[in-house]
Amino acid sequence: MQRNTRVQLELMQGDVRSNNQVIRDIDDFFAAIEDYRELASLQDQLDRIHFKGRREVFQAEHADELKRLRKATYLREKLSKKLGVSLPLDKAGVKKLKAQRQELTEQNESLRPQLGQIHAELDQLSKLRYWTRKAIPDALPEREDFSEQMEVRENRRELEQVMNAAIDAITQETDELQPMTERSSQEKDHDQER
Repeated sequence: MQRNTRVQLELMQGDVRSNNQVIRDIDDFFAAIEDYRELASLQDQLDRIHFKGRREVFQAEHADELKRLRKATYLREKLSKKLGVSLPLDKAGVKKLKAQRQELTEQNESLRPQLGQIHAELDQLSKLRYWTRKAIPDALPEREDFSEQMEVRENRRELEQVMNAAIDAITQETDELQPMTERSSQEKDHDQER
């Protein structure tokens, strides 16, 4: 029961995490578009400056804004591919992203009560397990330490290797004996013909 509850909890938490990631991506995408719109004129000004000295002075004066612009451009390109929208973003694309964000938010809100129930079940199961161990120490198997688990895994691996080596040795012996038995049966057949 507890294992099923834990699996169910992990699945639901994974869904919530992935939904939250997409929501963050959508928010970052809209923020990157705003930054790009705000700072695109700076790039135009920089592109109009052809003299190296003036260009370097302009870059030094507007270093932070140009850095934000590069970041916004990168995020806009990356997130547009990740979210599956084309640039430049039209009204239909904005509506699609806002609807997707709203849908994911609602989905997370609907999962929240279920997560609360599962957490409550796990708390009850943990308390039950604790008090069962207190009252009847031998009723439940003891939890293994990590080092013990690793030792058991290592022993299993060694056992598998020994078993595989034994099987290989037996098959080799069988393969070597088989031609001898075939020869002896052929000799018997030959002797009977004489």
